[in-house]
Amino acid sequence: MIPRLGLRAIEVFVLLFAVLGFVYVPLGRRTAFEHVYAVLATPAATDARRELSDAVVRTFDRIWQVWQSPATDEAPSQLRVAPLGVELPPPPVGPQDAGPPDVSL
Repeated sequence: MIPRLGLRAIEVFVLLFAVLGFVYVPLGRRTAFEHVYAVLATPAATDARRELSDAVVRTFDRIWQVWQSPATDEAPSQLRVAPLGVELPPPPVGPQDAGPPDVSL
């Protein structure tokens, strides 16, 4: 049996050849690396990267706001969550402010 270190060496060797093939072996007029680069340089891919980075920044901002907000005594079922950029109306103060139940069908 080959020891674990030998298996890792073989895996690194195979990975090295795979990377070299990806970068240097032509697939038509371009290598695989050049094909990937050409696809990622399109305007659609640039827009997707920009939108993804904006979404990541908004998500981390939202996490930071929640992390920095003081803890509340509300039960988790009473906590209200809105999508980013949407503001929820204030909750009713008590049952008297909720109004009569809707019984219409």
